[in-house]
Amino acid sequence: MIKNFITVFFLVSFTACGSSGGSSATVIDIDSLAAAAKLDAPWAGETEGTLDGSNSISISDEIVFAIDVVFSEANTFDAQLGPNVNEVIEINKVITSSKGGSANIKGTLTFTSGADTFPFYQKIDLAIDFSGYTQTSIASSENDISLHGSFTYTGGGTFSSLLSVDIDRIIDGGYSYKDSSGVYNIATKIVTFDSLENAATVNKTRKYTVNGQKYTK
Repeated sequence: MIKNFITVFFLVSFTACGSSGGSSATVIDIDSLAAAAKLDAPWAGETEGTLDGSNSISISDEIVFAIDVVFSEANTFDAQLGPNVNEVIEINKVITSSKGGSANIKGTLTFTSGADTFPFYQKIDLAIDFSGYTQTSIASSENDISLHGSFTYTGGGTFSSLLSVDIDRIIDGGYSYKDSSGVYNIATKIVTFDSLENAATVNKTRKYTVNGQKYTK
């Protein structure tokens, strides 16, 4: 049985490198969140690094992956079994990192389907608060990244089969980020799209806004 395939899909499609509708989540002030995170992060006052095109993209990649990891640990849905005709899963969980810090994830996953298991549609509407959360960097297994701040995580996807999925997501937030190069305080908007056919990635895009600067990957 492929347990929790939705979140496994996110992790696989991320590292391997007509979609859904969006969500009506609460609009947040990402600049205010970034300012707050800068002040109360465990590393507040440490030397700040300088953002450029390269590290803005790599930091955003780390943020997406950290959110996927936390979502994967919190989500209990089994895509192989499929949802009930209309099913809402409530998520409210604190994920503790073995390397320090935690993440509080809460909100809903809403599923809509017919009488058969497939196709079905998934809507995501979540809020995630990171508190000094630390995990291994995706860029180097020898380095860690740490994250402190708040995000909304919305979007949705259509599962035409277990291994064929179109899904998009919007991640808005303000956070303080630390890695081996320094500390960075960021207001961000992230838009992602992933399409899989028979477990093979056929389309993947990332659009990152980092302190007002826009990047596409």
